[in-house]
Amino acid sequence: MKVAVLVAGAVPNPAQSGSAVTVWTIVRHLAESGHEASVLVLRGGKLDDPGVGLADRIERLRGLGAEVQVLESQAGRVFEQMASDTLSRLRRAWRPRDEEMLPQLLDVDLVRSAVEEMAPDVLYAYHWEAVAASTGLRGVVPRFATVVDLPQLAAWYRWRVTPGRLGRAGLARLVWVQSRLRNMPRLLVRLLNECEASGNFAAHHAAWLRRRGATGCDYYQTPIEDRPGDGWRAARQRHPRGVRLRLLLIGHLRGVSTLDGLDVIPSGVLPQLERTLGADGFEVRIVGGYEPPPHLQAALDRPGVSFLGHLEHPDEEFAAADALLVPTSIPLGTRVRIISAFSFGCPVVAHESNALGIPELGDGANVLLGRSGDELAQAAARISNDVDLQDRLAEAGRATYERVFAPSIAAARIEATLQRIAAGRDPNG
Repeated sequence: MKVAVLVAGAVPNPAQSGSAVTVWTIVRHLAESGHEASVLVLRGGKLDDPGVGLADRIERLRGLGAEVQVLESQAGRVFEQMASDTLSRLRRAWRPRDEEMLPQLLDVDLVRSAVEEMAPDVLYAYHWEAVAASTGLRGVVPRFATVVDLPQLAAWYRWRVTPGRLGRAGLARLVWVQSRLRNMPRLLVRLLNECEASGNFAAHHAAWLRRRGATGCDYYQTPIEDRPGDGWRAARQRHPRGVRLRLLLIGHLRGVSTLDGLDVIPSGVLPQLERTLGADGFEVRIVGGYEPPPHLQAALDRPGVSFLGHLEHPDEEFAAADALLVPTSIPLGTRVRIISAFSFGCPVVAHESNALGIPELGDGANVLLGRSGDELAQAAARISNDVDLQDRLAEAGRATYERVFAPSIAAARIEATLQRIAAGRDPNG
């Protein structure tokens, strides 16, 4: 089977972000299963990657056996051509055009030309930008679309954490966000229904889209490559548990979900840990590219908190951590870092909102869940004081990964869907 994989933004790779890691895993699985994969990357503007350069990312992807082609997106033209008169502003505030909500709709001709030249049996489009850019292929090649975050919610949550949001510029942006909240759903549902198959890697968003009319939008578990493999236990045993609780936070520091979680660390998690374990009884290691906002940098400038920056391969951090802490409270998307932790047998302490996107999370079964900074700190302290609990969570998390998130399970399901629609079989057949 010849598969065209269309993504926007980052080149699929095993180190940069949840989306890049997910698509990397899928492409690797397809290649190892004997399929011919060609990756089209829609890029706009300069490379924004805290790790290696674009050429290196492309070469690593080609090392999987995939062809790679970079297309320069025309999406930026939407904003360059946007009229600024009062009537146009009012129209956008009430009902923006589709391309003003998803500018990659301007890339349909570019993508269609590239895909027609490749002549694939099927196209896999990852996330909304790629789905929008592939609409010109309707009736040309069967398409399978998988998405994660709902873009109108992402815009809303990002506005909430933006400094100065109640100023003039912030309020103007709020009008734009509210317009997307009202109008985006109809566009998203239409785009998915035009595809031969669709899915969402966050269970609650899949259910929301189905209620809105996206027929057949199923929940797909996120496939993550098995970096530690059978050696995950040995890797953890190389790092004996110390007297200090070692907590890992991971995620690039411009992501709205990461920033939401970091906000609760100095105000809720750290004070409770200090009361429970003492100021010297724990350490927090923060892995992620870019600099945090100044207010967070100052609030987290305290003993026991370390910023490690971007790590291409944070394997040792997962293996050495007593727990991955995921304090993100906004119910947006799915946290790939939790699945990665499961693959390493790293115990997870997370806000309960993360179980909406990943319903496989069970409090006390394979994770510890909390509803506030205090509860997350208390859960982390339980792990510090109970080695048996830590080991049980490690085993249960790894078992969950092997059962539903390993490429042989999760990526194989995506492969099966691609094969089905390439053969023209009914999605319900």
